[in-house]
Order: sequence, then structure tokens, then C-alpha cells
Amino acid sequence: MLKFARWKIILLSIVITLLLIFGFALRVFFNRPPLLIITDISFSQLYGPERLERETRRIAFSFFRQVIQVLVDEGAAPELVAIAAEEASGEPWAVIFPYRYVEGARRYREAMPEALVLVIGGSTSSALGGFSAVFTDTRTDLYRAGMAAALFTGEKRPLFFSDGTLSNELREVFRQGLADNGSLSEPLFLNAASNYSSWAEIGCVVVAGPAAAFAEQNLDIPIILFSWIDPSLTPGTVKLVFDDSPLTQAVEAMRAMPAAEVFLPSSPTVFRDRIGEKGIYSKLEDIIRKK
Repeated sequence: MLKFARWKIILLSIVITLLLIFGFALRVFFNRPPLLIITDISFSQLYGPERLERETRRIAFSFFRQVIQVLVDEGAAPELVAIAAEEASGEPWAVIFPYRYVEGARRYREAMPEALVLVIGGSTSSALGGFSAVFTDTRTDLYRAGMAAALFTGEKRPLFFSDGTLSNELREVFRQGLADNGSLSEPLFLNAASNYSSWAEIGCVVVAGPAAAFAEQNLDIPIILFSWIDPSLTPGTVKLVFDDSPLTQAVEAMRAMPAAEVFLPSSPTVFRDRIGEKGIYSKLEDIIRKK
């Protein structure tokens, strides 16, 4: 009886200790300066509300601090974007602005000169003076997309739909990825607005920028998609998605601070259940690990 009572006391002590540790951890978590991420409704809808919450939790657990989504109107003036960030927290750990709100980031930096401000997106030619700039490693993305396209193209050609601004240098990177994975096909590069109909000669379509609407045409052609959209909402012809959204890049971007410039590749998602041919999934997994 005494032995049982002693075990009850030990067990109770363990439970109380664990509760105290948990309570202390929660206090630390909520007392630490938060990470603010500026976003808007259109991004939330495209990214997917559940996925947004899941990614927010992942970032919060990675840094053991609150992550606050600061929601602004898509067309909000720079001063309103800056004010929204200021009102979310007086002393944040850092604030992440998507590149489309770069002017709001400048206004915020003027008002909060001590804050760590990251601008994610844009291009290397962007003059972001004073910010930590996080750029998409487009060369790595296009090389991996070329290698992946080679798996689907076979004797046919890959078609690359973009906004028409893809440089010759980046086109060559895509070609190199194709060649390095054994494809001799010459890719076709077209503007998203092009009216193309010779689908019989196309073995794979790479879709970037405003060409995302192509995925809704339901053609039975494998698609490699560059998009922030929730992968689960894409049609079955989409085999691989490259995502360079601020949420996806937030953890690696913050870990790279205080670097002035950081280049990060997109985060790829491969759909195992949409790839019928045996062995292609594992080859795609090998490809997306290349950096």
C-alpha cells in the first residue's frame, strides 16, 4: 500500500513537472517577438486557407515564436501596408514583405529603422537598398524543370508557356536540363497568350506566370507548373509543382539572415498518385533534390 502511494506521488510529481515545463514553454513562445508576414486575400485563396494555416504553424514551430499573417488589401497604398505591419506588433522579430509590397516595406523601414525587413521575390536587378532581399534561384528551378520534362517528353517536344520575358540565358538553362537527362528534343517557348494547337507533337508542357489557365484545358499532356496554387486543387495532368511563395521560402530565408541577398530555389511537390509509369516518381524525387 505504501509502495503504491509512493508511485502515485512520483507520478503526480512527473505530471506537475511536465505541466510546469509546458506552461513555461508556452510563455516563452508567446512572449518572444513575432515574425510578421504580409499577405492579402487573393494570395490566401490561391494558396489555400488550410495550407496557409499549416505552413504558418510549420514556420512558428521552426523558430518557436508566433507567426502573424498581416492581411492587407491587394491594392493597398504603401503607407497603409506599413501601418498594418506597425499595428500588428510594435517590436517584431522580423517582417517579411512579398515583392509586390516593396514600397510598403520602404515606408515601414522608414518608420521602424531597427526592424529586420525581408523582401521576398522580384529579380536580381531590383534596387531594394536597405533590405535583405530573397530572390528565387530561377536557374536551379529551370534546370530541374528541364530534367523533369525530359522524363515525360520522350520523342516529342516540350512546350514552355511563360509571360514572354524568359531570357535567352534562362532558356539555355532549361535546354541544358533536358540534354543532361537524355532528351534531344528542342523545346518550344511561347507567350501565354499564344494560340497553339499542334498538341500531337508536344510531350510535356511547362507552365509559368499567367499561363496557369492552360492547366484548365484538360488536355492529356503532363504539366510542370510554376505556381503558388494549392497543389491539391490542380488537375490530374499536373505532375510537378514549383512553389516560390514567401511562406514556402520563409524558414530558409530567415536562417540565412543577416545576408543582404539570398537565392533560394522553389519548393517542388511531386504527385506520386498521378504518375503511372514505374520509376518516374523516384527519378523526379532525385531531380528535385538537385540544387
